[in-house]
Formats: sequence, C-alpha cells, structure tokens
Amino acid sequence: MVDAFVAGAAGNTGRPLVEEVHRSGASVRAMVHRPDDEVPGDPEKVVADFDDVDSVRTALRGVRRAYLVTPSSERAEQQQRNFVDAAREAGVERLVLLSQLGARVDSPVRFLRYHAAVEEHVRKSGIEFTFLRPNLYFQGLFAVAATLVEQGVLPAPIGDAAVSAVDVHDIAAVAAAA
Repeated sequence: MVDAFVAGAAGNTGRPLVEEVHRSGASVRAMVHRPDDEVPGDPEKVVADFDDVDSVRTALRGVRRAYLVTPSSERAEQQQRNFVDAAREAGVERLVLLSQLGARVDSPVRFLRYHAAVEEHVRKSGIEFTFLRPNLYFQGLFAVAATLVEQGVLPAPIGDAAVSAVDVHDIAAVAAAA
C-alpha cells in the first residue's frame, strides 16, 4: 500500500509536498506528465495524464491518500472529476484537493465555479476529504516583483481589495498533515 499519492509532483505545490511526505518517512508515489520531469527525493514516480483516465486509474492502484491539483485550463473541472472517480474506484481513503479561495457555484469567475463543482463532486464521492483554498502564492509575486518595488502596487484587477498570500511550502505542510 502506498501512503501518499501526489498529482502534479513536479509543480508549485506538488514538489514541496513530495519533500514533506518524504521527510515524514511515508511512502510516496509521484505523478508526473513526462518521464524526465524531476521530483525531489526518491519517490516512486509514475507517468500519467489527466486526459487519459486509464493512466490515472493505474497510477492510483494501491494508494491510501491522494493529493489532487491539475493545471488550470478549460479541461480542469472534468480532469478533476475523472480523478475523483478513479480514486473512489481505487479505494483511496482520503483526498486532499487544492481548490481556491472564494470557490462558489454562483461565482462570476469561471475557475471559482469549477473549483466549487469539483468540491461538491468530492463530497458526493464518499471519500474523506480536505479542501485547501489558498488565494495567491508568495512565489507568484516574483513575476511582478519589479512593479511592486517600483510602483508599490500589485498589478491586478482588484481595486483596493485586501490580498492574502501563502507560501507553497506551507500548503505542502498542511497537505501532508491531512
């Protein structure tokens, strides 16, 4: 039995999660999209594609707990629903889902609606779950660092709204605990 499965193991939150699980001594299976994708430590690495449900089913065999994150795209909702179904079929006991702050089915923002729809699908699946709902990664601020320093503003269409940010390593620590 594999203790932890990490989808997106070479990504922003997956990489530090693999490190966190590895440090805990638990066994980890790291899902990547390409065989040459690098992941930290020495996890069992499996190549799977969210658009190939059979590859996801195979990757999830023998897994107790799984972490789910997909790239943000127009296919993300269906990819995540398919993953949840495959996890249920594989007997996964707990699913940790990287969702989004403000996820609501009635949101005017498409990706917040799909996060809410996936959360509801997870609730109905019967799998124990934890939803993580960060807003902005501190690491994402590097892309706009020059503007922040030079102009003292975050270039985003948010008016004077407050912004919350979290380090991806903190997300990984919470995901590992869950």
